[in-house]
Amino acid sequence: MSRLRRALVAVPVATVAVIGLLAGPTAAHDPIFVDDETGADASPRIIDGSVSFATYGVIDEPGGTAYLRLELVDGDQLVLELLVPDQPPENERDDYSHLAVAITDPAGAVTPLTASTPLGAFDEPFTQTSYLRLIEHVEPAAAGTYLIAVSSEIPSRFTLATGRTEQFGTPVESYDRQPLSTLDAWYATPPPTAPAPVESPPPTGTEGTAPATTAGERQEQAAASSDSSSSGGGLLVAGGVVLALTAGALVVMRRRRTPQRVD
Repeated sequence: MSRLRRALVAVPVATVAVIGLLAGPTAAHDPIFVDDETGADASPRIIDGSVSFATYGVIDEPGGTAYLRLELVDGDQLVLELLVPDQPPENERDDYSHLAVAITDPAGAVTPLTASTPLGAFDEPFTQTSYLRLIEHVEPAAAGTYLIAVSSEIPSRFTLATGRTEQFGTPVESYDRQPLSTLDAWYATPPPTAPAPVESPPPTGTEGTAPATTAGERQEQAAASSDSSSSGGGLLVAGGVVLALTAGALVVMRRRRTPQRVD
């Protein structure tokens, strides 16, 4: 896999401590990895769903879903817990409703479970990791395959604990063996952050300001102004001519009315 944080890790936690004392940490862990793009049909399949397992996962994409399959028989119980790492960024939230679990039973009926506030804390001594418990669910099981789907509205890590029986060597199909260090990397690596929203480009003009005129519009405005000035100048000239003619007429009239002196 190209990215460690895009993974589910199915590990027999209850038996790890016992085998770890005998064989050492390297031989004790048997993790497997699938990313949240892996479909339900290709997800890890635990042959005996009553055996205690922990599935460590991460949702890389908002709205992503990771899957796990369990085989149960009549008389078994479906035991399930959902947890998140007790470290940033997961433990910085007050509400965990972005995380949800959907259980599909062998008959196709779906039971939805939604996280809300933490139910408590859990420390795993062998792996030296700590978690917040968000969901606890127990129900009588029917014979057949149960599909567990964990989804999140935002990128998030999670741990899915299933089963109660402590037993080593239970087969798990559809996984590749990985070293114990992969779990350490999963726990130490925060989930990816959601992409930032694309900002709208800034407006090209200021609100309330008249749009800029084009070169052609400016030429038309200048021509109109020139025509207006020419018309105004013509009116002034015509007005001056009229005044001059009027003054001349008045002078002539006065001369006619004035008596002529006879020597």
